[in-house]
Amino acid sequence: MPGKGLVFSAAILIVIFGFLAGNTSAFAADKEKVVYNFDSDSSPWANGIISDAAGNLYGMTFDGGSSGYGSVFELSRLKDGAWTETLLYSFCSSGCGAVPEGTLAFDSAGNLYGATTQGGANRYEGLAFQLVRSKSGEWKENILHEFTGGDGWWPTGAVVLDQQGNVYGVTENGGNSCDCGIVYQLKPGSNGHWTEKLIHKFVGTDGSNPFGGLTMDVAGNLYGGTLYGGSSPCNNPEGFGCGVVFELSPKANGQWAFKVLHSFEGKDGDGPWTRVVFDSSGRLYGTTVQGGDISRCDPPYGRGTVFQLAPEANGRWREKVLHSFHLFQAAFPGAVVVDAAGNLYGTTPNGGEYFWGSAFELTPSGGGGCGLTWLHSFGNGGDGRDPIALIFGKDGGLYGTTAGGGAYGYGTLFELTP
Repeated sequence: MPGKGLVFSAAILIVIFGFLAGNTSAFAADKEKVVYNFDSDSSPWANGIISDAAGNLYGMTFDGGSSGYGSVFELSRLKDGAWTETLLYSFCSSGCGAVPEGTLAFDSAGNLYGATTQGGANRYEGLAFQLVRSKSGEWKENILHEFTGGDGWWPTGAVVLDQQGNVYGVTENGGNSCDCGIVYQLKPGSNGHWTEKLIHKFVGTDGSNPFGGLTMDVAGNLYGGTLYGGSSPCNNPEGFGCGVVFELSPKANGQWAFKVLHSFEGKDGDGPWTRVVFDSSGRLYGTTVQGGDISRCDPPYGRGTVFQLAPEANGRWREKVLHSFHLFQAAFPGAVVVDAAGNLYGTTPNGGEYFWGSAFELTPSGGGGCGLTWLHSFGNGGDGRDPIALIFGKDGGLYGTTAGGGAYGYGTLFELTP
């Protein structure tokens, strides 16, 4: 299955990544407000955003910056309520990375971590990086690892850190002749050198082409999804496996135990392409880019699902489809975030009243199902098009970005309020 993930990235470039933040908010009838318009040097494009303790937001651009190869930016709210953007770093392809596609992470010292899909010594394989703020306020890049292909290529999705400062992430491709992708660990050394360890190489039957990145629980276990592969029968147009959700657990000897939590079959979803998130009860939530209940979807195939995975006493995980999308409603749902009451919030890059995307809420019902509420349809005026990411801000509000539209056509930062 060589190169499938790369083809997927090129075909559907508007990729939605989410970030789970602690929160207590619940929304009913929300209103959308554009709080910042990106210009040509800083379109958020296909990447997610994160928040620091002060409520500042951080993200990356797929291109743009001073060299045109992407950038890292900060959005801060001023005392008058307006938002301002600061360009923290511009990638340059040769020697510093290019075309970042994913979501950043902080360590306890305030350093930023991420990955670029291209650039580095090997030009096209990509790299993992750290950004450190100097006393003067400037940010300096440290390259943690440059991928070679055999140890993965096209690193994407969300990176995470453990309490020891190790960095974890995925590459969509590479690792072996299957070209199915890998999960990696980067360990810091006392001399500033970082050591890469491949903690899992996908072979197809256990999944193929991880895309949305990783989530870590309090015990240090890693969770993620793959676009393709798996052992279950899959009735999709591509003819590949429908993907899996997996868990990696650290063992005392330094090795990692791999487990497939669920292998998709098509009718229950196809292609888990976003980061999975936990609720307070230990249940996992995610989305698939295709599949779902095709009996009520446009032919020949469903347009994505929101799913739940609940742990059971026997060690298995039970999957439940919370909602199936179809083309004339919305399609390709992005990652969801969950509040303390168990309500889920997410976006779709198309569909909605104006066909430029939507924001939605899924609320648990008494019967165990979920009721869907449309919060906003994008594309009416300057509110942005193709919404990307949602997070809960420090103030408890929902914030997100759009890949296009707005005052300059390069996307917006928006807020959803009750």
